[in-house]
Amino acid sequence: MINSRVPLSMSESVQYISDETDFEVEMKKFIKKFTKMNSKKVEELRKELEGLNLIRLRPEHAVKIVDIMPEDQDSLNKIFEDSKVSDDEANSILQTVKKFK
Repeated sequence: MINSRVPLSMSESVQYISDETDFEVEMKKFIKKFTKMNSKKVEELRKELEGLNLIRLRPEHAVKIVDIMPEDQDSLNKIFEDSKVSDDEANSILQTVKKFK
């Protein structure tokens, strides 16, 4: 049953996968190959991104930023498929991401 719809990063999703079957264990291993931070650091980065109070930055964007950890404005703009962020917004986001690398 779905209780709520909250976007999760790959790191955060691992905590909701049990280890009851071989498939679930393999899924966790697969996800961990692509994650760059532990769930505690992910949570800190999401909070900092949300604290920027940028109008275009929605929760689903923050999750993708955490998963991809973009290094430049072109990479960042690929996350914002419906609109591009301004130079100031991009710099704010990229500086925040840089603190967690």
